[in-house]
Amino acid sequence: MSWSIRITLLYISFVALIVSLVIISSNNGEELVAKDYYAQELKYQERIDAMNNDAALPDGMSYSVNDKSIVFEAPESLANTTISGEIYFFSPAHSANDIKLPIHFFEGTQEVNKTVLQPGVYKVKIDYTANNKHYFHEGVVTIQ
Repeated sequence: MSWSIRITLLYISFVALIVSLVIISSNNGEELVAKDYYAQELKYQERIDAMNNDAALPDGMSYSVNDKSIVFEAPESLANTTISGEIYFFSPAHSANDIKLPIHFFEGTQEVNKTVLQPGVYKVKIDYTANNKHYFHEGVVTIQ
């Protein structure tokens, strides 16, 4: 086999590789972390302040996972106040699995049934307000 045939085959295989990579990458879905990413980025200092407010509590927002549910517990230091906000289950794998739930504490706790969530890893983002002060708590939960 002559050098010209080898160079031609090498060039054709390289072009085929590039074309196949372009086709594969164009068929890949592009999901942003959030639809309003830039608006959230501009408000990130507020998020940092809210995280510091939660960390400053002697007993910040907490949650635990049992066999059937995820139990959220309000801070004892905010026991006699009205807490409003939302719990956001963010799935890094697929945005269709994201769920937002309003906070409704009954005697300091709120249960979320695990059946409302698809199996996978979730970032739990608890964004709440009490005594006109903004708080934010974040963690990770694995649903099986």
